[in-house]
Amino acid sequence: MNVINIPEVSVVIAVKNRSQYLFEALRSLKSQIFKNWECIIVDDYSDENIEDVVNKMEDVRFQYFRNPGSGGISSARNYGNSKAKSNWIAVADSDDINMPRRLLVSMEHIKNNPDADMIYGGVCSFEDGSYNLLGILISSESATAIQLLFAFELP
Repeated sequence: MNVINIPEVSVVIAVKNRSQYLFEALRSLKSQIFKNWECIIVDDYSDENIEDVVNKMEDVRFQYFRNPGSGGISSARNYGNSKAKSNWIAVADSDDINMPRRLLVSMEHIKNNPDADMIYGGVCSFEDGSYNLLGILISSESATAIQLLFAFELP
């Protein structure tokens, strides 16, 4: 009997011409403690060979797609979301370095907060060669709270 392993979380990365950062971003995902994930990389018509970078991972969890229409990052992310096999989407940028426990902590938070429709976390900045911690946060929101969060324009 064949068992189909459906990933618990799909990481979607939209990329255009950032191969110099993408390899490290993918390597950080490959180092996750939590192993039941897939990563969908959507190339938004790069001039660089993004597919080669993805293939260097030698891991079937990394899946390369080319955006069928060059519509920018939103279009590429939406296309990636449509390819996701899991119920949860984790967004990452092509220059993100994911800490080894990112997906583990996120999935534990989801399991402990079954009414959450969205979770979000913190970010560290590596600007100017420094390692500036901008914040650590793991929280969740219901659909109503999400609607309220996005009901107002940000300054």
